[in-house]
Amino acid sequence: MTQVQEAPRTTAGTGARAVAWLAQHADHLDPALADPTTELFARKALVEVALLVGLRVRLDPTPLDADHRRLLDVVADVAARPSYRELAARDRRALLLYAGTYAALRLCGREDLAFRHVLERAVRGRYATAFERVPYRHLDLLHTLELADLPHDAPGLDVALPLTVLACDPNVLELTTADTYAVTHAVFYASDFGCRDVTWPAGTDAARAADLLRACLALARAREDADLVGELLMCLTCLGAAPTPADDDARAWLRAWQEPDGRVEGPQGVVPARLTQADPAWSRWATAYHTTIVAALEDLLHRCAPAAHPAPAPAGAVSGARPLWVRHGGPRPDAGAGAAAVDVPAAVRCAADWLDAHVPAADLRAAAWTVQARTALGDETAARTRLAAALAGDDVAHRLGAVPGDVGLHVVELAARLGPAPARAGTCVVRPLPGPLAELLGTAEDVLADVPVTDTSFDAVRERIAAARGGRWWTGYVDALAGVGDGGDLRPGGGADGAADDPAARRVRALALAGDLVRRGRAPHVAPDVAAGATSVLVRAAADAVAEYDLGALAVLVRGLVRLPAVPRRVVRDAVEWLVGQQQLTGGVGAPLGDDPAERDALVAQWTLLALPALLEGAALA
Repeated sequence: MTQVQEAPRTTAGTGARAVAWLAQHADHLDPALADPTTELFARKALVEVALLVGLRVRLDPTPLDADHRRLLDVVADVAARPSYRELAARDRRALLLYAGTYAALRLCGREDLAFRHVLERAVRGRYATAFERVPYRHLDLLHTLELADLPHDAPGLDVALPLTVLACDPNVLELTTADTYAVTHAVFYASDFGCRDVTWPAGTDAARAADLLRACLALARAREDADLVGELLMCLTCLGAAPTPADDDARAWLRAWQEPDGRVEGPQGVVPARLTQADPAWSRWATAYHTTIVAALEDLLHRCAPAAHPAPAPAGAVSGARPLWVRHGGPRPDAGAGAAAVDVPAAVRCAADWLDAHVPAADLRAAAWTVQARTALGDETAARTRLAAALAGDDVAHRLGAVPGDVGLHVVELAARLGPAPARAGTCVVRPLPGPLAELLGTAEDVLADVPVTDTSFDAVRERIAAARGGRWWTGYVDALAGVGDGGDLRPGGGADGAADDPAARRVRALALAGDLVRRGRAPHVAPDVAAGATSVLVRAAADAVAEYDLGALAVLVRGLVRLPAVPRRVVRDAVEWLVGQQQLTGGVGAPLGDDPAERDALVAQWTLLALPALLEGAALA
């Protein structure tokens, strides 16, 4: 696997090295030189390299360098062969492979009328543009025909764009890799690689799209997927999104991922093992050519992004071989993030009701969170009643002694919050107070005095006491977390165990990290590099949890994610919405896939008790 290089955060030479590597391996672009089992790879790579050179001519007014000219010459030589261009007449389903090559040559000033004739006949044949495509592939068709200036009567952008994943505002944690590519390519084609504004369908806009892209970028970065990191950065540039520190970090990571000779390794598993094992030299090219093209394109767009125009410009994207920029501005970073599309407060209320109905009233952990839920929803009367029920009975002393300290102090904090004066035993909600709770409340400061300042598990109680004195508790600066910055690798796939590709190890690491964050209070001050590493660990684990229906793990991870400001708010929002989406009509959370009532209730109780804090904190209700 490629190791991240120690490289300065600069774009200088990145694209040039990528193009140079592609030019050095240009023989792999010629289908005539390919083995029959790899010929399709060559045809696909040829049109993608043609796109790279065509965009270079469109976006950069300087003359082509030797490496770009080498690539262009190879594309032109292959396209000049009748055996290549006539495939468009025989295989009309593959029209875009050939029309894309022609469009790039046309943009580079190398018109080929014989090639154009074949393509025009294919388009007029009423099949090449008519067979059913998924929506983003239809956008690809429209974009290619536009660049090639081939007349057609296919349904337009306004018909296809609303049907794409991009326009439907999906839950980012449920997106597959293929879904994410559908998102990036829809942006490329709809925006003409940044050369025009997108006319967004109702219900979405550039701000929502950028919000989605940044959440996808966080996931791709966590998975060390250089191909998607590059494409998502390109998309943000295409939409004119104002750069954020996370964007800059991802771009710097992509630069460092590049090998010294310009090669950029792509994700594993894309090229079949039977092909890579047969020819190591071809394998080294095949596993990197697409990501190297992406790196070159990303560098090109980053360097040549146009300035926003203050006033509307004429419609149109291409005039000859040069672009006509029509973009007027970009979305604000994280615009629209955090606006949940589901009624989280209602879900919180239903979950609390379910727990009260299915978990014994004496269960202090469940009671603490249902009381906090009702307090957050503004129903302090119900909260006081529920807390009183939890503390009733002669066995309360035993129960308080049996629960972990954080649960006991959670109860202390709630009692203090619900009383007329904070941390005063005589004004607490329950009279007479059970002895253990009265002792805890009456000597709260003494209890906390024995707790090391570095143990921030009890920050909530400290905050209550400090507020009563008119002060404020400082949680301190966190320069290490469990598995991140404490001697462990800061990279998302790293760690002392080195189990980058072991889902079970990733889960254990992420849960330990989330637990550490929760213990450090509601807003720990985490060092930026530690926060970045922790973000990658938790974001990847959250997507894994959704894929595996690991509902309890996701709930814990959400509580860690909300404590890291570097996490895109879209990720938190979608995690919360996914949890709400698992809520039953009864209010319990989860789908156990079993029919035994007792087993179902036990599992749903476990999930609901974990989900309720996540919903409260994820929706900023706590």
